[in-house]
Amino acid sequence: TLHSRQPQLIPLLCNAKIQTLKPKDDSSEWSVWIKIYEALRQKHPEDIKIRSQHLGLISRFGTEEQKRHAIDETKPWLLKNSEDRIIRRLYLALVSQSGNQQQKNDAIAQTTTWLQNNYSSFQNALPQDPKIRAELIPLLQKFINLALDNYPKNRDIYHILFKIFAWFREYLNDKHCDSLAKFITQSTLDIPINYWVQIINAANILRDFHNDFNQAEKIYLQILNTGKVQQKKLGANLPELNRIIRYANLHYARLLIQRPSPQPDEAIKYLKYVIDENPKHGLANLYMAQCYQRKGANFYSKVREHYQRAISLDKEQTGYFWYEFGCFYRYIFKNAAQARNCFEESLKQKKNLGAYVELADLEAGNNNFSRARELLQKGRSLERLTRRDKQQWRQLERRIQEIDSRIVSHLGK
Repeated sequence: TLHSRQPQLIPLLCNAKIQTLKPKDDSSEWSVWIKIYEALRQKHPEDIKIRSQHLGLISRFGTEEQKRHAIDETKPWLLKNSEDRIIRRLYLALVSQSGNQQQKNDAIAQTTTWLQNNYSSFQNALPQDPKIRAELIPLLQKFINLALDNYPKNRDIYHILFKIFAWFREYLNDKHCDSLAKFITQSTLDIPINYWVQIINAANILRDFHNDFNQAEKIYLQILNTGKVQQKKLGANLPELNRIIRYANLHYARLLIQRPSPQPDEAIKYLKYVIDENPKHGLANLYMAQCYQRKGANFYSKVREHYQRAISLDKEQTGYFWYEFGCFYRYIFKNAAQARNCFEESLKQKKNLGAYVELADLEAGNNNFSRARELLQKGRSLERLTRRDKQQWRQLERRIQEIDSRIVSHLGK
């Protein structure tokens, strides 16, 4: 057995050879393997792979005393090696599993500071860097679990939870995004006013991903009613409060045209408030176009007017406005040529699945199956990074399969 091996040989074993010698999961020899990695870690304190293996072994097979000791030993190491995300994730998992309350408080405080110092660089890197996504998102989700579990004991935790939701919600998995959204929507409005934006964003999660229109409506109206009271109490010249009230009006209007029984006239009232306050609000004009679209053929000139205005005011240039305008032309106005132009303009701004699928469908309808296949392949090859990307894929997957079947029936595989 491993008990009989010479301790002085342990540092000489290379990591690859160690991997081949490991016992089965139910073996009693894991305590010896923890000691092996402890020796290796002491000899090579900066070796991330050895340190991560050691933490993993302790997490699975260590005693409670070993786990708490590893937590205490890892905390100062992370202060010196703040750029490492793998060890930080393992540390948070171990703290959640076996840390005492002080260790949990320390881990939350240290990780909060680390996130506040680095969130901007992470936000910029997440869309482009798969390595950062693979390391940071699981780490954030471990931290969310730890923080939510300890919120009743440490109420100041809500600050960082609101910020994580603001910074990273689109990249979290559905479970953790929903957990944060639930936590945030249960918050009372006696928190700082600037946090109200995230309560609205959490209501948007209920509206857009769960079709929970009733609960989302309650939240929007609560924000609007409380905001109006605050305006009267504090005076109207509060830029932050005014901005939040516009934001709540915008998203409540979106709900009114999105729910199963749309209320476009009611939505227009809320959108007019937003546009009166900010005539250059592109998204409000887009939603206004969709309100008039709901009202029928007599209002199509208004629809085009507001779509065109929205596109001219679009600062983000994500292709979304052109895509929605194209869907209007294709499905409501029945003008395939104008729709094609809109979808092509959408792709010029940003490659997106919706525009690729619509163009592929149009090409297949014109028997241009080679071009349709090319467009469909480009759409399929897009990375699905955010929750909205993944939702759009689920919504369009059946259509993609249907278009692909038509292509295969004419061109073969």
